[in-house]
Parts: sequence; structure tokens; C-alpha cells
Amino acid sequence: MKFNFSDNYEFEAFVRKIATECWGATGYNGAVVIDDKERDGVLENEQHIYCLEITTAKNAKHTADSCKKLESLVRKLRGLHPDKGVTGWYITRFEPTGDQGAVLAQYKSIINHRTYDAFYASMIDAKEYLIEREKNLLEAFAVRKMADSMLN
Repeated sequence: MKFNFSDNYEFEAFVRKIATECWGATGYNGAVVIDDKERDGVLENEQHIYCLEITTAKNAKHTADSCKKLESLVRKLRGLHPDKGVTGWYITRFEPTGDQGAVLAQYKSIINHRTYDAFYASMIDAKEYLIEREKNLLEAFAVRKMADSMLN
């Protein structure tokens, strides 16, 4: 599904909304400053903390800076919350360039990368969708058959 975002803030808000719904995060879910650095999102539920950096940038320097920021935050929160899982998420508007991909590969053990398309798709349980679709098709067929028999 394609979306047209009017600006970076709208894109960030959209991704945070998806994350909040997917992960069942509670409490404040907007941008926050931690260690004098703005974080696009730090979402928490009973078992996990999710650290988000969300971007439309297409350059490797921005990716490297964001990954360093995420890595330090994830390590800090893991120390402060040993009872919870803590993961970093770097969500991009577009597929990463080759240079960005090389940077992301260096951080793959601590940071999960997704494009917004892939992240949005994670909301949909394909198996459940197919089961529900099949049910609806069968129901629609039964209703139509009943309506046809009433007319004849």
C-alpha cells in the first residue's frame, strides 16, 4: 500500500502508530530526548522496549549516525532493564542505497532494519487474512445462493 506523506514528521508519526499497534506499546509514544539526543520513539510494553529511528534520508552518514545513536541507547536500556528485551529499529522510507546497506550490515546484530513497506506489512497476518477471506467468500456464496433461491 502506498502512502503520500506531506513531510518527514507525518512519516515518523505514521511509523510510530504502526509500531504502537503491532507491539502493544503503552504510554507516550512520540519523539523524546535521551542523553541530549532526539529519539524518534522509545516504545515499551510489559516485556520489551523498542527504540526507533525513522528516516527519509538516503545517505550513509545519516545512517551511520543513527545506528550509533540506536546502538548506544539499546545498550544503555539493556543495562537499566535486564528483565526486558530491548531492540533497535531503523525504519527507512525507501530501500537503502548500497552505502546505507553496508552500514546497516555492521549493526545487524543489534538493529533491525525495515523499509516502511515491510514494516507496514508486518501488521498483517497473512495466514489469518487468507482464512478470513475464505470464510467471507463462503459466506458471500451462501448468501447469494439463498437470494437466488428466493427469487426463483
